[in-house]
Amino acid sequence: AITFNFFCPVDEPAYLGCFRDNLPRDLQVYIPTHPATIGACVDTCKSQGFSVGALRNSDLCFCGNAYRKSNQVADKECDMPCYDNSFEVCGGFMTFSQYWTGKTRKLFCIHLLPLFIT
Repeated sequence: AITFNFFCPVDEPAYLGCFRDNLPRDLQVYIPTHPATIGACVDTCKSQGFSVGALRNSDLCFCGNAYRKSNQVADKECDMPCYDNSFEVCGGFMTFSQYWTGKTRKLFCIHLLPLFIT
């Protein structure tokens, strides 16, 4: 098989992890969203041109384009259910559940194709 490597666009949100909220904030734009869910926050951030959306304290949505990986903490630190969907996790006390919005992300893709020799 031959391996072809190329970049391919991603249009779907992707979970980045749980991040501690420090001042100054990495994601500085607060945008009220209703309902308070992952989808509503991520969609709103994406529609406003941001590549990252994050939720804190069950219902607070923040947007931005850059964040510090050094602020990442264990996923268990994000332990609050979303206000409008208790099956989702929307951050915690002073922690963000953070997502790529799909606005600018690119993933490295590898496709395997069979090579036929005649």
